[in-house]
Amino acid sequence: MSRVFFALCASLLVFVSSASALDLTKDVKWIKFTGWDHSLVSTVGQTLNDVYEDVDVTATVNGDFTLPTTTIAGGKGLASQNRVVGSQTFDFTFSKPLALVVRYQSTDDQEMFDVLAPDILTHTHTLGADPSIVTIPGGVQVMGNGRTMAADGAARGYFELGETNHLAITHHALVPNKYEGFRIGVILNPAPVPEPTSAYLGLLGAVVLWGKMRRFRLAK
Repeated sequence: MSRVFFALCASLLVFVSSASALDLTKDVKWIKFTGWDHSLVSTVGQTLNDVYEDVDVTATVNGDFTLPTTTIAGGKGLASQNRVVGSQTFDFTFSKPLALVVRYQSTDDQEMFDVLAPDILTHTHTLGADPSIVTIPGGVQVMGNGRTMAADGAARGYFELGETNHLAITHHALVPNKYEGFRIGVILNPAPVPEPTSAYLGLLGAVVLWGKMRRFRLAK
């Protein structure tokens, strides 16, 4: 009985907190990393001005570099390349908080992709096999369950983040010669945090009451 009750609770809570997927062509403005210079971001850091309206971003990278990080998609994305087993971390500090999207491009079963941010709201899977997603200190980690970019291959998807001025992304290569591209976008009209619905509040009250009654029975 209790397992069924909590399963129903969990499903309703997920339904209440879920949001419709973004239209990545209309609802998001992808940040353009014009002037990205690996020799700077890998040493002293580099500040790119006005990446979104009057917002600047300061970027640094560190890790195992046998090839420089580069821009992709006409500057609207970044890529790491690992000729050896290892990891590369991109750290971004924005001059103002922004609601962001982080889209990863082709995470397969020989690599992992970390997103570290204070408020990760949702994940949307868009291509390939469903990835494995686990919570890690400070964020989440994605690991692919396929190899190629076919429908059942390497995963592609994106995370929606609440407003933040700091974000870190790490690409882990479990074997040599791995490549990962990603984009960071600004959500143009972020949805407000939904108010609890009457069904949610009623269910929450039932959970609390059930817990109190159960503790009372156990104490007798």
